[in-house]
Formats: sequence, structure tokens, C-alpha cells
Amino acid sequence: MSAYISKGRVYIGDFKKASKLGIRVDDRYGLLDSPELFEEEKEDKTKETDEDGKYPMKTIHGVKVKLLLNHRVTTGVKLVLRSKNRKGNFFVRRGIHRYDGQNLTTELE
Repeated sequence: MSAYISKGRVYIGDFKKASKLGIRVDDRYGLLDSPELFEEEKEDKTKETDEDGKYPMKTIHGVKVKLLLNHRVTTGVKLVLRSKNRKGNFFVRRGIHRYDGQNLTTELE
């Protein structure tokens, strides 16, 4: 179960049960750089706390992706990623649209 805010609305649900349709991302459809793997340690608040009141830790695995600006890509959207070194279906957990004076891009995790 996940919760997030997108476009001023709160969404609560299971990413894995979300839309079966996704946004295709590859070198022909906006992918700018090779996706990078990342790992992040995070408290697992779905579990009970220990005797010190702390939640157990869990490791989140994912990819960081940079692509041409795509306004349809927001938190919770399914990406169908196809690159030379990574393939799979991923759900966006955070991202940002950027303009650096010359380029419009979207950066995602």
C-alpha cells in the first residue's frame, strides 16, 4: 500500500494493482541517458516497532531515469522501460520536470 500526492490530490493504493497500461520509455521515445540503479534504506512502517520503538529497515531498489519532458509522467504512473541495460515495468515514486534554459527534461525515480 502506498500513498502520494499528485496534482493536488491524495492517492492511496497499491502500485502493483494500478493500471495495466504504461508509458513507453526507450531511446526512441524520450530516454536521454542510461537508467541508473539505486538502493535506499527506509523504515518499514507496515511492520511492528521493536522494543526501542523503532521500525525495521527495508531496502528499496529502483532506477533513476532522465527523459525528454513528458507531462503525462507523474507519481504513480507505470513506465514500460526498455533500454540496452535495463528492461522492466516500474512505477514512478517521485520526479521533477526541469528547464535549464535550453532543455526540457523529466527526471524520475
